[in-house]
Amino acid sequence: MTVATRSSLTSLPLQVAVSETITIELTAEFSCICPVNNRRDWARVSVRYQPNQRVLELTSFAAYLASYREVRELHEVVAQHILRDVTDELEPKDIRVSTKWAPVEEVDCSVTIE
Repeated sequence: MTVATRSSLTSLPLQVAVSETITIELTAEFSCICPVNNRRDWARVSVRYQPNQRVLELTSFAAYLASYREVRELHEVVAQHILRDVTDELEPKDIRVSTKWAPVEEVDCSVTIE
């Protein structure tokens, strides 16, 4: 089983105090493979967090998301993994991961994990 490369995810020290929420929206298409039908699934990914001591390094985040291309996983599990990995890296005060998947068989799917 192929897994995403968590080691590619890095962060940077927060340089100034930030009380606001940071939102990162992936503008490129995110994809993984459906374990049920073996077809490629496409999604938009959004990570919204309130930083504690660290912020995501964006190039590493893009590489981390790209590592999902050959991963066979359900939509809900992908969102959970992204939340877990980003939380482990940043230890944010608050975090939410949202994925909006391209329709499959005319069924829309959005997953939000907090």
